[in-house]
This record gives sequence, C-alpha cells and structure tokens, in this order.
Amino acid sequence: MRGFVHSRDSPGGAWRVTFSPIASAIAQAAGAVIESDKSGALTVRYLWPVNIPDWPAASPDHILTDEADNLSIEERLAPTERFNEVTLRDFDLAAGLEDYPHEWVESADPLRGDLLVYPWPFAPVDLAHTGHAGVGLAPVGQRLVSHVEEVEFAAGRASVRFPVDSVVSVAWRYSPLGPVTATGRDLTASGGGGYSLAAVTYTARACVFTLSNSRDENIQFLVMR
Repeated sequence: MRGFVHSRDSPGGAWRVTFSPIASAIAQAAGAVIESDKSGALTVRYLWPVNIPDWPAASPDHILTDEADNLSIEERLAPTERFNEVTLRDFDLAAGLEDYPHEWVESADPLRGDLLVYPWPFAPVDLAHTGHAGVGLAPVGQRLVSHVEEVEFAAGRASVRFPVDSVVSVAWRYSPLGPVTATGRDLTASGGGGYSLAAVTYTARACVFTLSNSRDENIQFLVMR
C-alpha cells in the first residue's frame, strides 16, 4: 500500500488528515510494523521475522553464544587500598606485637630529656629518628625504673602501663585477691576470680636514650631491634 496525506478546504478553515499514523496504529495492533523505502512504498511486516507462536518450529538464521561471540563479560576487581602516609616498624604486625611502651622524662631544659623504651620480652634496642641533622640522640644504657599504679582487678586480672620486671608490693583497696604475678603488662591475682582495686608497686626495665634538639618540633622515632 502507499501512504498519503489528504487535504481539503472547509468553511471552518483548511484541515489535513495524515493516513500513515492511522495505518501504523492498525499495524501495531496486529503486532506488525510499517517500513518505507526510497520510492515511498510502505511495507507491513511482523515486528519479529517469525510470528511468535511459530518460534518453536522456526530455524534461526544465526546462533550467537557467550562462549563463541562474547556477548557479555563480567569482571570483579579486587579492592585496593591507598595510603598517603607510611610508618616503618621493625616488626610484623601479624605477629600481634604492639608499639613499644615508652615515656619521656623531661629535664630543666625543655629541648633536652631522656626517652625510656620498655621492650617486651626485654632485649637491647636502638633508636632512629626522622628529624633533621641537629637532633641529638645517644643511648645511655639500661635502667630499672620503679612505678606505682592503682589498677582495677576484674575476674582476678588487671594490666599496668609498662612490662613488669618484678612486683614489689600490692596494697589492696578493697577485697584482697591474694599474691599477684605478672607477665609483661598483665597481672594475675592467685586468689582466683574476683573484683578489687589495688595500688601496685613494680619495677620495669628500660633502654634509656638522651635526646636534644635545637628547636621545638615533633619527631618520629623508630625502634631498631
């Protein structure tokens, strides 16, 4: 069939009727589509090459598969981590070691003092720093330092700030839980589970370093063991 546009004049003015949209609506209602060629001829065909009810018996012209034609692709990228700061340490974090306990002992000069590092298990260590060339850092040796801490025992267990070399005394503030033994920073009361407070006096062995600087600034220190 051929599509056309019909025009006529009427008392109310000119009006136009386009028959091609009407034909398209009729074709779509039947599950077809209208196509035109260069000559203007219109062809009506099914929307699919084969009528849907005839699909099971039809022979396809082409068969495309994912395996042969790679019609789709799926890729999972491993998550990545990005860092803008790195701290170098002398131990493997997977081993479960924590940062070395340490303390700063000031002198009369605010730019001088002693840095005490408490390794556990104890072994001599050395220090390196990330400061400028004017930073003075020198090992002094070992020092047995006495500490007193008031700690809370829960289920017969408590912890202190520094690794314990020896427990000197325990003054119970509440119910006594018996003699106390230490492993590293962990305290255990031999009287079994229970709750109490105690003032624990103990010694801790430290590696001592004297530090000096010509200016007030933050410096990172690395333990070399």
